[in-house]
Amino acid sequence: MTDATLLERWVRASHVLRGVGPDLLGGHLTYQAQACGRLDVKLRPLDRHYGSWRSLDGAVDPTLSDYMDLSRLWVMDAYELVRTLDECMRLGMWIPPAGIAEELTPLKRALEEVRIPLAKYQRARSARPRPGDVFPEPRMFAIDGAGWDVGGATRRVVGRQALAETLLTTLEAGIT
Repeated sequence: MTDATLLERWVRASHVLRGVGPDLLGGHLTYQAQACGRLDVKLRPLDRHYGSWRSLDGAVDPTLSDYMDLSRLWVMDAYELVRTLDECMRLGMWIPPAGIAEELTPLKRALEEVRIPLAKYQRARSARPRPGDVFPEPRMFAIDGAGWDVGGATRRVVGRQALAETLLTTLEAGIT
């Protein structure tokens, strides 16, 4: 998929949010979804680049920190978007299309598993401590790039690109 095609998907999907909430909230959320999309488009080639990058001499690429920072910021912005949508839905300020409603809460929980510890330096409320838990640690993957080990005995990892694709397909489910 080309960058232009991916961005077109984000822009088209974002318009399902125009009717959310009072006043201009829907317009703001539409813009925020597009902002998440623009950053996703910029990060995906970097996902491939850094996911396959290995230093043979132990040197660290200084731009890797920028990439991980942008990936972390994407998670935080996406979480706030999804949290706001979930809140508007729960308060009756928005009746989402059928395809979105059932996906919103699981997506919010997946995002908060990474976002809460990264932003607040504490575990998400939904993630009760378990034996073997660790603080979310950054991980790199050959294809998907940035992700975070959210701990537990299974060492479950949440990837940014997987979260982005889930958010995008959730929004696309509302397109009629």
